[in-house]
Amino acid sequence: RWRAHREHRRFQALRKSALTISRVVRGHLARKRSSKHVKAIQQRLQHATDTLHDDMRLGNRTRAALEILHRDRHLSVVMKACAALGEYGGAALSALRAHFL
Repeated sequence: RWRAHREHRRFQALRKSALTISRVVRGHLARKRSSKHVKAIQQRLQHATDTLHDDMRLGNRTRAALEILHRDRHLSVVMKACAALGEYGGAALSALRAHFL
């Protein structure tokens, strides 16, 4: 009985060691693959940031639109200011049309 217990313990230790080696290798490979993916994403973001003009930034477009809204009350100018916000301008234009028309 003692020998079986000792052999079982050795087997468990061997199995645990094999699993640890497997985990380390899989982790290394996963980090290696993901680092390539992360680098590709970083390069795309850097390229987008480099090609971005200052007037294209959402904060600057929003500031310009708010200045126009504060300064001018004509509907056409207000609609142009909302359109300058780009993607969000579509929803804003719909809301303005529903309100004014």
